[in-house]
Amino acid sequence: MKVDDVKKCSFQNWYSDFKKVTIKSIILPLPDEFVSYILKDGIVLPKNSGFGYSVPANDSDTESDNDTEETWEDNEEDEPEAPEFLDFDNSIKDAIETLDGKVFPKLNWSSPRDASWIAFNNSCCCTTVSDIYLLLKGSNFITHDLTQSYMLCEDFNELQLNNSESTDQKEKFYLVLRRWTEIDPSGEFRCFVQNGVFIGISQREHSLYFDHIDHHKDAIVEDIVNFYQHHIQSKFPCDNYIFDVYRKTKEKVYLIDFNPFGVVTESLLFSWDELNGGLIKPDGSSLPEFRYVENDRGVQPSSLSHHAIPRDIIDISSGEDSFKLVDLLKLKIEEQNKAHNDDSDEEWKVFDERISFFSSTT
Repeated sequence: MKVDDVKKCSFQNWYSDFKKVTIKSIILPLPDEFVSYILKDGIVLPKNSGFGYSVPANDSDTESDNDTEETWEDNEEDEPEAPEFLDFDNSIKDAIETLDGKVFPKLNWSSPRDASWIAFNNSCCCTTVSDIYLLLKGSNFITHDLTQSYMLCEDFNELQLNNSESTDQKEKFYLVLRRWTEIDPSGEFRCFVQNGVFIGISQREHSLYFDHIDHHKDAIVEDIVNFYQHHIQSKFPCDNYIFDVYRKTKEKVYLIDFNPFGVVTESLLFSWDELNGGLIKPDGSSLPEFRYVENDRGVQPSSLSHHAIPRDIIDISSGEDSFKLVDLLKLKIEEQNKAHNDDSDEEWKVFDERISFFSSTT
């Protein structure tokens, strides 16, 4: 994966060439101060964004009742001041109105899908400025776009050297607002192109089983291949890339996005060892290999579900942080000891009551 390939997959670099076959979108440059705001800890929505909502970075509910009044006063003094982005807010409001009142937000590469759990509608469908800001502030995907977009590129060190020598190389970030479109997840597919060859198609929502995909698999492949040949092949300026499509109905396919051909992009029902090792190759008819969920495996967790779980819990469950596990065990032991002591105290209390009763009757 090269830096230049990742840049070509940045939304503002390809949208104008493919706008006829994708969803209508409006691209807004991100002010530098807004980027800084997104990267700050805690959630404090800007003034005039729709409603006042703030979560300090180190909020705590452990204070006693006696300290409640003092604590609230301290929080009011320490709470960071809500920023203002009046011009940017107005640009977003105008864009939302132009796009029929509902939008799907993303940055250069990623959308805040991992933060949809924090939204009031559990969706990335936004109707106000505050909806958008809340998703952007709560998303790890967005933070990755802003801080680590080229981290895994093989020429990343060269990029850092160039940036240190020139002040003109600063990355420009954009907020992309796409007209909200109801998309049936059974019609979403991810497509892999390697060395200019269309090698694979994967069901996009790989945690779900859709019975009709197996019955129409040949038609699905045919429609996607035809779309690729007529609208993408030789037109996208990379030899290695990934593109997502939505097949709404037979012979109606729409481009959703382009992604870098590398581990920063989910390989879904393929593996990156297969893709990079050349194990996935077209068959004799030059058709890409099509992979989909072939049977009902029961209820499967969403690939985004772990983003709604506190990071500490994930680290403990996966064994990534042994210190957190030790702390958890110590806490559990303390709780058990306390419970044991409470039980013992209760037993002695009952014993004392019985002694007192027999003493009074004799």
